[in-house]
Amino acid sequence: MKFCENCGQQMEDGEVFCVNCGAVQKAGETITEQYQQNEYHDLFTQDTYRQDNIKEKKKSKVPLVAGLSVIIVSILVAIVLIVILLVNRSTGGGNSAKSVAQKFLKAYFIHYDDSEAMNYFAYSRAYRDDARYEFSDLEDMEDYIKDFHYDIVSVQQMSRDEREDFWYYYDESVYVDEEDVSELTKVKVKASFKSSNYADGEFNDFNITLYMGKYLNEWKVIYMKL
Repeated sequence: MKFCENCGQQMEDGEVFCVNCGAVQKAGETITEQYQQNEYHDLFTQDTYRQDNIKEKKKSKVPLVAGLSVIIVSILVAIVLIVILLVNRSTGGGNSAKSVAQKFLKAYFIHYDDSEAMNYFAYSRAYRDDARYEFSDLEDMEDYIKDFHYDIVSVQQMSRDEREDFWYYYDESVYVDEEDVSELTKVKVKASFKSSNYADGEFNDFNITLYMGKYLNEWKVIYMKL
């Protein structure tokens, strides 16, 4: 069904002349076909717009999700590094109190090397000669100590009162000044060795306490108590 383009009279599809005014109709699509095509075009346009809108929303979420992922990963990495740093600081690894204590014990009781032991021992320039004298007879230990074994029992940071007691009792026995030591940690060690002077070959057990200090920002042995 269509309508006359001149007078608006209703006409049958396919009629060329209007029965009311006689106007010749243009060949082409009927109004119904045009309406259907226009409606289809509108629906297609709306659907296309909806799909494009969904795609844009998805695209806009991608940077946000990526940014949050980077932040979360960075936080987790930071937490892991902090935990590793704290563990190394308190129990071993790197230049921690425990690792320096281990190196000192090996140099002193196993290698009998005074120069190596002094690398992990705290002494100021003013007390250098006194410290060297302290280690001068280290090589002689090899004559009566063999098969030295040790086990670090605990690493404990000293409280304020413990630090005050330490400096009160051992100030004259150390080779550094108190103001140059920023921290103090107590390392308790169980050790055993065989004496070369006895043929029975039995192990002798004894305890060692190493007072470790942060001297010039490096862990050093401040005092060794046997």
